[in-house]
Amino acid sequence: MKKLLIICFLFIITSPFALAKPELKIEDTNLKCFQKSFSSIGYDECKLKIKLRINDYQYLEKYNKLQYNVNCSATFDYFTAGSFSYTPLRNQESNKTTIYGTNKYDYLDITTRFYSLQPVTQVKVSELTCEVKNLY
Repeated sequence: MKKLLIICFLFIITSPFALAKPELKIEDTNLKCFQKSFSSIGYDECKLKIKLRINDYQYLEKYNKLQYNVNCSATFDYFTAGSFSYTPLRNQESNKTTIYGTNKYDYLDITTRFYSLQPVTQVKVSELTCEVKNLY
């Protein structure tokens, strides 16, 4: 009985690793904002560059032959010059890419533009989500 209990315990501990599937990782992000060409203050747009990777910790050949369609969505919070509000304005943008195979990476850019009468002076990414939508 003890032997069976130990075998069951080992199976429960090791089974998640045996069934591990590739997972999507956000490895790095970089936010760059660009100033208005005719003005010395404020931003016209910002670009968020995202480095994505599909990791397969077990490296199963079947996963390396798949295409992973990835969608990312970002929320940009921003403040304008002369704003007296503590609540930021928000833009939500998204983009998609395809990663071919596991243990490989790809870059995805999400660009947001500001259409404000006041110059945009501060920008930050408040939320970023990426998920695999389809496998082929």
